[in-house]
Amino acid sequence: MNLQATYISATEFKVAGDREDNFSPGRRVKANCGTADGVKYLTISSSFVNGDGDTQVSVLEAELTENLTEVLFGVVGVGSRGGLPVHDHSSNDQGGPVAAPEPEVFSGATIGEAGTKGTVPAPAAGDEKKVLQGDATWARPVRASDIRRYALLYSI
Repeated sequence: MNLQATYISATEFKVAGDREDNFSPGRRVKANCGTADGVKYLTISSSFVNGDGDTQVSVLEAELTENLTEVLFGVVGVGSRGGLPVHDHSSNDQGGPVAAPEPEVFSGATIGEAGTKGTVPAPAAGDEKKVLQGDATWARPVRASDIRRYALLYSI
C-alpha cells in the first residue's frame, strides 16, 4: 500500500496515523524520492507513534532525501505482524483446498499421428523386463540375437 510520507532526515520519515504495526523492524520499504533522487529500498530499524499521532519510522540506510513523497511497505512475514495474511489453504478461511489439475495422459503414436506427452500407463505384474514403446504398449525389448535371426530368416 502506498502511503504519503514526510521526510524527517536521511534515516527517518513519518506517515499519518497509527501505522506502527505496518512498520515493524526488519520489514522492507520502497521509498519514492521523486524523479531527481529515484526509488530507495530500505530496511526498517524501528517505529513509534509520536505525540502528533503519526507513525515515525527509522531505517538502517541513510538514503532518504527531502524529495520523499511516498512509501510502500513490503512483506516481513506471515500473520498479524507480517504483511502477508496466513494463506495456507488448510481451510475455507485460508483460501480453501487447492485441487490438483488432472494430469495429461500419454498416448501412443501411430503411423499417421504423433503421440501426446503425459502420464504413462502402469506396467502390469510380470512386465518388469518390458519397455514402453512409442505406441503406448509394454513389450519385450528387441535383442540383437533376434535381429540377426530375422535377418537370416528373411534375407535382409
